[in-house]
Amino acid sequence: MILTLGLLCILGPGPVAADSAPTPIILDTDIGSDVDDCFAVATAICDPRLEVVAITTVHDPDSVRGRLVRKLLQAFGRLDIPIYTGRVKHGDPPHYSYAHWAESYSWYPPEETAPEAIVRLASERPGELTLVAVGPQRNVADALALDPQLTAKLVRLVCMAGSYEIGYQGAPEPHPEWNVTQDIEAAQAVFSSGLPITMVGLDVCGLAIPSTDQMTALDSSRHLGHRTLAKLARLYRDFGGPYPPVLFDVVAVLQAANPESCETRPIPIEVDDEGYTRRATDDRPHRVCTAADQDALVARAWRILDQH
Repeated sequence: MILTLGLLCILGPGPVAADSAPTPIILDTDIGSDVDDCFAVATAICDPRLEVVAITTVHDPDSVRGRLVRKLLQAFGRLDIPIYTGRVKHGDPPHYSYAHWAESYSWYPPEETAPEAIVRLASERPGELTLVAVGPQRNVADALALDPQLTAKLVRLVCMAGSYEIGYQGAPEPHPEWNVTQDIEAAQAVFSSGLPITMVGLDVCGLAIPSTDQMTALDSSRHLGHRTLAKLARLYRDFGGPYPPVLFDVVAVLQAANPESCETRPIPIEVDDEGYTRRATDDRPHRVCTAADQDALVARAWRILDQH
């Protein structure tokens, strides 16, 4: 094992193992805003239950997010994973918190865009891929516009989005959630597309917060990737973000790896013009995550990192 004994004690016994062939996923992220995307990328590439076929970035006019992904992949020794970048909504400036960490890193995006890559990969492996979207849903909406048959080619979309019964910080009422409000039109298109969706909302991830001891143990690891995550969390804190960070997006990754990570209910969802995710009146193939042991999910993510 490559982590310190202190972290092993925090994690408890038992590795996370793949009982069958890993689930192939495309991970779509707005890394560079909240630091939870960094932890989501790391969890996905380290989880033996997942095969990360590609990582796509959204809300990225100048490849900033792609460079962040590439530098993080290098820290984990996973430069084999291709990266594709998406577009920015016209007149919508991107929000960055720790982009300076990779500003001098050299990486150039491929000509193929993120939506084009999603369509191509789903067409090459129909009925196999799960799309995990942990940012605004612009790439997903653009991919659906390119190929309306994408709804039948993907197994499902697992998205960190929305708020059904519980809001931010455990509030007893739903809130318009960040990933939805950043492009309400895209979210409306995705949720009305007929794509099978599992919505991982604030109900099950808004309190997924590692302990100070867990963060300290990451920082003291001998593994460059773990220390990199700790550093990025501190940079996010210096920008004004919470520390330890809330790992919203990690829960979506874990749900993609194991659909039993969270309790789900079949609830059709529509997105209103204010960004609320409400029960729809028609019959849409959606499931909503409604309950989860969030502390246990964080501990599971740390066990996954420990195995890398």
